[in-house]
Amino acid sequence: MMKHPLREKLLGFMASLPVPAENDGDVIVRPDGVQEFAKNWLLRGDRWEDGVFASLSDVEDVIEFGLLAREGGAPRNLLHATLVLEAEEALLHVISQERSEMNYERRVSADACAPLDNALRYFAELVRTTH
Repeated sequence: MMKHPLREKLLGFMASLPVPAENDGDVIVRPDGVQEFAKNWLLRGDRWEDGVFASLSDVEDVIEFGLLAREGGAPRNLLHATLVLEAEEALLHVISQERSEMNYERRVSADACAPLDNALRYFAELVRTTH
């Protein structure tokens, strides 16, 4: 597709957080200049038993970010957000086992992005308090 204002907003916000520069695998630069990538990192503890693991990816105009906690090996979804970019808008799907108010699906745009801002703030809160 193309560069998108919601992509710029989301990735700009993520740049203000302690997100590692390293990606999982290669970064692919599309003909339209968009860089596709995926990264996963451990915020604290152990990846498989007791800890918190974060992820961020941007592939084929679908951006995902989230946090997964493990307690005694059992996974718990703290937050998972999927933003599917379209020409002018995007579809945002957010789920969380921690906060029921963080379970929603909304259409967002550059001018109407409060649901995306809400998900980003919660992600940042969790990253900063867990890191």
